[in-house]
Amino acid sequence: MNKETLLGVVLIGGVVAYASLGFEVVETLPKHAIVMADHVQQEFATVPCILNGNTTVSYIENLKGFVEGGEPAKIPASVTESTIGEVEEYQFSPDAECANAGGFATPRSLVLNLLGFKTERVDADGNILW
Repeated sequence: MNKETLLGVVLIGGVVAYASLGFEVVETLPKHAIVMADHVQQEFATVPCILNGNTTVSYIENLKGFVEGGEPAKIPASVTESTIGEVEEYQFSPDAECANAGGFATPRSLVLNLLGFKTERVDADGNILW
């Protein structure tokens, strides 16, 4: 291979690699991820969304006192701990504000993902690491 051909291959490869950094894959939560489900509203949200106040439904009645004052959480009777797999079976809807806050999906660079630069969003016990 002559120098011009090699330079062309390297140049094209570099342009393709640089351009592909902008491509993203979206990782959704696995079936074992823990969420809170409201059985009256038939909606669910992730715990990080609830704690940050990014929900349309009140999953914790005394959220401010719980987060800021260390009060025990007052959870409505209609709200239970569940998993993504279970709420999908119930055909519940994701909480709109939580979805808008990125509570259910994580965009990642395609190239970095393929190279193994990926942090886990959910641990083996289903806890969401946000």
